[in-house]
Amino acid sequence: MLPVGGTVQCGEVFRRQHDHNGRPVGLWNDNPILDTWEYVVQFPDGTQKLYMANVIAENLYSQVDSEGHSFAVLQEIIGHEKDATATL
Repeated sequence: MLPVGGTVQCGEVFRRQHDHNGRPVGLWNDNPILDTWEYVVQFPDGTQKLYMANVIAENLYSQVDSEGHSFAVLQEIIGHEKDATATL
C-alpha cells in the first residue's frame, strides 16, 4: 500500500530505476529508512510511479504491529448472506 495523490493504493514493485548510464538511482543504505534507491511501482490500473526504498519501507512498516503481524483495512464486504445457523 503506497500513497498515490490523496489516496493509498496497492502496488507492486516492478523494477529498480536506473540512470542513462545503467547505474541504480539513489544511494543504498543498510538501514532501509536511509536507503534512497528508486524503484518503479506498478499499480493495478497499469500506471507506474517512482518511489524511494525508504518510502516503500516506511509504508511496509506502518502495516505491521510491534509483533510483526500485518493487518488490512476493508473497504466493503459484498455478497454476505445470513441464514438460521449464523450466530451473533
